[in-house]
Amino acid sequence: GPVMGEVRNITVQGMFIHCVERLSANDTYRFLIKPPGEEIAIMGKLLWSNLESAVGRDILKGMGFSFVKVNEVHEELLWEAIQKYVEK
Repeated sequence: GPVMGEVRNITVQGMFIHCVERLSANDTYRFLIKPPGEEIAIMGKLLWSNLESAVGRDILKGMGFSFVKVNEVHEELLWEAIQKYVEK
């Protein structure tokens, strides 16, 4: 089912998501990234998680994903959303 998280770092190659749900390493997941006024669908592979190592430490818990499938239209929307964020 759906898992909610917050993107904390994103590039056109991948992203870090702050989330405490445990997902399976090396599995591929479908994401809906929702910058203001847009909805971008992306497939990403879970590369790493710090959920275990973050226990008892003052670090942001989450997971790193590499994008594996982005259609051309959504890739352009993603690039534009990242540019708008960087400009802020």
